[in-house]
Amino acid sequence: MQRPPFLLLIFTFVAGCASSPNSFWYEGAMMNYEVLEIGPRQYKLIANGAGAHKKNTVERGFLFRAGQLCGGQEFSHESETAPYQYGSSGGGFYFTHNAFRTTGIVKCK
Repeated sequence: MQRPPFLLLIFTFVAGCASSPNSFWYEGAMMNYEVLEIGPRQYKLIANGAGAHKKNTVERGFLFRAGQLCGGQEFSHESETAPYQYGSSGGGFYFTHNAFRTTGIVKCK
């Protein structure tokens, strides 16, 4: 019967897309965040978009996460967005994806 290998493939895919505290399903794909506290209520924030995210979507995701870090309070930020590549694998193959990354400093008020 072919179902167990097929189900294993499905479960592997779902587990690979599972959220962590710094990964969220955002506007159609997983967005990964890197957060480093650099001072009191100040953070270096990196929003790594997926291949499905457009540049402005990654920038909105950056602002979304900044708002979360600041507890919904006002914040100021300086950021820039640039293309980057990341890899993934599945079924014995390795895939390279083109995406956007927004990097910046967030200061909670």
